[in-house]
Amino acid sequence: MPKIMLGEGYRNLRVGHAQLLRIKKASYDEKFMVAKLTFEDAEGRTQTEQYRLMGTKKGEMNQGALGALSTVAKCATKNHKNREIDPLSLKGLYVVADVVQQDERNEDGELTGRSFLHLRNIDEAEEEFSDSGDDAEETAADDAGDEDDDDFDLDDILA
Repeated sequence: MPKIMLGEGYRNLRVGHAQLLRIKKASYDEKFMVAKLTFEDAEGRTQTEQYRLMGTKKGEMNQGALGALSTVAKCATKNHKNREIDPLSLKGLYVVADVVQQDERNEDGELTGRSFLHLRNIDEAEEEFSDSGDDAEETAADDAGDEDDDDFDLDDILA
């Protein structure tokens, strides 16, 4: 039987307060109005947040998702004015945020075993990661693999 060499694996962000995070990837599906941002800490752990901007009624915005994305964008750009932005322009910018774990419970209040990480209390970052020299190569490798990642569709999101 063939064997596969295992890699380092996927590592979620650690739960904790006031973490410095870089927006590693950014994509926007205009058809379904979904922005997707991947946040990364200094150790390379990641967390992806999706913002579904399309409301339940045609032509209506999802105000909760718009508010969350607006907070991230304003803090990342350090510009708190209401304005239009391209979500892709957030790539490479920094924020400080709390990473919290939300445990899913059934109707009886019992834990189902599923939990989710979310970013809360997002604020402006005063610092950035120190460059180790490997960052340019890593970013180029990430960009090369982004083509498939940017073309997600609603079926993938709802699955």
